Amino acid sequence: MKKSGIIFFISILILSVTGCATNKMLKKSSAGIPPLIYEISTGDWNNIDNESSGVTRLSISEAEGGWTVHAWGKCHPSDCDWGVVELRVLGDSIRDNAPKYGYAYWDNGFSETHLILKAGAEELSADFYTIFKDASDRTNYRSFYRFKK
Repeated sequence: MKKSGIIFFISILILSVTGCATNKMLKKSSAGIPPLIYEISTGDWNNIDNESSGVTRLSISEAEGGWTVHAWGKCHPSDCDWGVVELRVLGDSIRDNAPKYGYAYWDNGFSETHLILKAGAEELSADFYTIFKDASDRTNYRSFYRFKK
């Protein structure tokens, strides 16, 4: 799949996500602009399925100039550290002052993984899309997980 096709696919996916949330955080603003209320809460989030063979934990942080997400995947004897990447906060429209979605991207060399987060009342829903870039003929795939604090 060409890069433009992947970008189009992710754009459509982002536009199709809907939901609501209650975990709210205020983001300071400058120049007299009202603060945004971010529905995605910072902190450590654990997969509610303790037996998951995929992503086991997320850690969301507010960093200077934005947000980050740190992910860990199931490995043995300890979970694999995916590293920290930028988390882009998304709303339902350009005027949305309470964004409740997040988007992140990991480039693993042989594959790229895209994350779409959605804040819920007590949990995060997470769709992961893995796109293989090597010549392995593996099928690209989607994984879905739910996380609680």
